[in-house]
Amino acid sequence: MKGYIPSNLNLESEKHRDKLYYLITLIYYSRIFDKRKTKDTYVTLNGKLLHKILGGYYIKYIRWLIDFGIIESDRNYIPKKKSIGYRLTQKYRAVKFRRIEITNKKLCAKIEQAKNSRLENYSIETYQYLIHCLQNVETDFAGAYKWIEQNETQFPKFDFSTYTCSIDLLHSKDYYFTSSSLSGRVFTNITQLPKDLRPFLSYDSKKLVEIDLANSQPFFLNFLIPDYLSKKYPNSNLINVSNYLSYDTKNIFPEDAKKFIELTSDGTFYKYLIKAFNFNGTEKQFKKILFARVFYNDNDKSEYEEWYLFRDLFPTVAEVISFHKKDDYKKFSHMLQKAEADIMINKIVPKLMSEEIYVLTIHDSILTTPDNSERVKKIMLDEFKNQYGLVPTIRNK
Repeated sequence: MKGYIPSNLNLESEKHRDKLYYLITLIYYSRIFDKRKTKDTYVTLNGKLLHKILGGYYIKYIRWLIDFGIIESDRNYIPKKKSIGYRLTQKYRAVKFRRIEITNKKLCAKIEQAKNSRLENYSIETYQYLIHCLQNVETDFAGAYKWIEQNETQFPKFDFSTYTCSIDLLHSKDYYFTSSSLSGRVFTNITQLPKDLRPFLSYDSKKLVEIDLANSQPFFLNFLIPDYLSKKYPNSNLINVSNYLSYDTKNIFPEDAKKFIELTSDGTFYKYLIKAFNFNGTEKQFKKILFARVFYNDNDKSEYEEWYLFRDLFPTVAEVISFHKKDDYKKFSHMLQKAEADIMINKIVPKLMSEEIYVLTIHDSILTTPDNSERVKKIMLDEFKNQYGLVPTIRNK
């Protein structure tokens, strides 16, 4: 099986090199399978998994890597709350990674067994269908690698390794699938695959198209508005408003809430804010700032101008955001992601599965074949209408 280690590291003469390479590979995987993590992030290792594969000696191997200056720990352990984190030392974490072969047959068999067992544990029919689709995706490995090599100078060293590793894993059929207990989101090889490499995916020799929700996270915020307003105004007619947001229902909301619902539904929310904030930059740059400074930070302690600008434009919506962050601001993002996962994974995918439509999910978007794209769009729009009475803008990418 393949492993990944820093290009300036060589442990070929070490007796337990494959086990050491495996541990380094796990640390590397933890970074590329979670886009929130950087090369400097400490990551945790699954002790039960390591014990199953490496036995009780896994702690000894970790200690060896620390003693020889290859990895370091944060030395921060809180019982039942925080596991010790690990990362590569400065010498190794900022360089390109290279692919190596882990050849120890016994070790490879245990790794393969653990991987298969993990996939089989997802017994929910919807998950099994998504795993089936994942296992049948086709990859233009040669074309992807050629594109990576042609664009190598544009990537930071770490990003280059992420691109090569992510396409390697798909090509070698080393599949990754997990579901978050916090957000309900599904994470796979496809969700972590850089966008630039998606054109190299296909199914049944057909290139895939991406169908996604415009302004998806702000759009899901709409369904928190009626509950908040009914609690704030318990004696008004809002008390009878449910999360089914028909267009008639919206008319009894405050003007800024109606404007927010309108903008997020027709897919122009980001463009509106970019102009209102007088932001000079790309939409991608703006979204990063907006989520970091308005939606997903602790607004009660905010010193960001963007939060106050947003609050001036959408005072009711800002109240809803603050209300749901009052106990733990981190839970707000999970609420929006849960709403997204509920309809995308639990409602839409089963409909596609019933019609045997090929589908790969990337949180708020779906990859499918061109001949199924219009059918997928219709199912998505119908499901939003049935569930919420409000539909987002859905587009092909």
